Amino acid sequence: MDYNKLNKIMLSNDDAVKILEWDSENHKRFSSIEFPLAEGVLLLSGYVEMVNMNLTTGVYFKVESDGMLFAILDWQTRTELASYKMDASMVETGKFSNVKVYQQGISDEQMEKDFKRQAHLVMAIFQYMNHHKHIVESKIVRTSKVKKAKHKSGSKNRVVKLTSVEYRIDFAKENTDEKRSYERKTESWHQKGFWRYYKKSGKTVWIAEQIKGSGKNIEPKTYKM
Repeated sequence: MDYNKLNKIMLSNDDAVKILEWDSENHKRFSSIEFPLAEGVLLLSGYVEMVNMNLTTGVYFKVESDGMLFAILDWQTRTELASYKMDASMVETGKFSNVKVYQQGISDEQMEKDFKRQAHLVMAIFQYMNHHKHIVESKIVRTSKVKKAKHKSGSKNRVVKLTSVEYRIDFAKENTDEKRSYERKTESWHQKGFWRYYKKSGKTVWIAEQIKGSGKNIEPKTYKM
């Protein structure tokens, strides 16, 4: 898989701590969650004392019809260290399914602990992004990749252009912008479809596109090609 072409959530380790603290304080308020991204990579960067250097780790996630797939990545080499799935069976077993581990020397207990921590962090970030949209910044990133020709004779390498979106959370805006007033310009508007995850049942349900608001004048939806 080419992880470079996927949308990414960029956070520091300190940012992750803040979000987990927020989730701990507000977790019981929410019975469901909407996914701002159906597929992408969470990139965490920070100083690691054990190796005395700054490192970036990656967590791949993908919402599927019967659950959510995760993979832990060595981002420097773009290699997959382990993968697992969170689905409805966790309600009964308390364990992840489709577990695959490609790194030796990790105990089952430590592996399960890491899986739960990464899955919890991703879900907490989603919930935080949903309730703090005004401080989520997005940036389009365009990169190029050289794709080698399949046949050497008479074929040339070609350059493939990749476009993805990077999401960052500006915590400096959290207190200054949260109480901004706004003026609603339409009485009704379209809300696009999305996947919703229900924590109690462990089920993921598709919520179809719907019209929000109570007015008769509906805001038209414009698509750019």
